[in-house]
Parts: sequence; structure tokens; C-alpha cells
Amino acid sequence: MKFLYEKRLLYDVCGIQPFVLEDNTYVFNNPDKFGIENINRNDKDSGDRLGYCYRVNKGMSQQEALRFIREEAVNMFRNAESALKRHTLTVCSGQVQ
Repeated sequence: MKFLYEKRLLYDVCGIQPFVLEDNTYVFNNPDKFGIENINRNDKDSGDRLGYCYRVNKGMSQQEALRFIREEAVNMFRNAESALKRHTLTVCSGQVQ
């Protein structure tokens, strides 16, 4: 998040999206390398979720990743922005004095 904030002048829009498991991707074709133990091939693009529904044996579940994106990632970016603004103001005011 700090990186995104520091490089904010290099982009106009930044979107943070949860992972989407799609057909014929490296992750789809090698699920065991990514802790995916079950891909429900009968449940694709359901509700507000794109891609396949899957279960993992390590890392974040789909539900945890979605919650992270919707709540924590947004707060992390806001906190990084606030902290960097405070730091910048401190450095600038220190230089002026």
C-alpha cells in the first residue's frame, strides 16, 4: 500500500481486486502449487464473484480475500496515506526551521 501511495503520481486510477480463478491459467492448471485443493467446475461466475469457486488448504479462502479487499486493503491505503502525509509535513517543517 505504501508503494501505491508513493507512486500515486504515476497513475490516475488504482484498483485492488481479489484473485479470480479462470480457465487455462497457470494457477488453474497447477492448483496444487497454490494450495488449491478443490475447484468446483460447475460453479463459475456466480453472484458477485467471477471465476470458479474453490477451496484452499493454505492461504486466504475466497471469502477471506474478498473481505480483505473490501475492508482491510482500503484501510491500509488510507493509513499509509495519512502516515506519509504526517512524515512529509514533519520533514518539510524540519527543513524550513
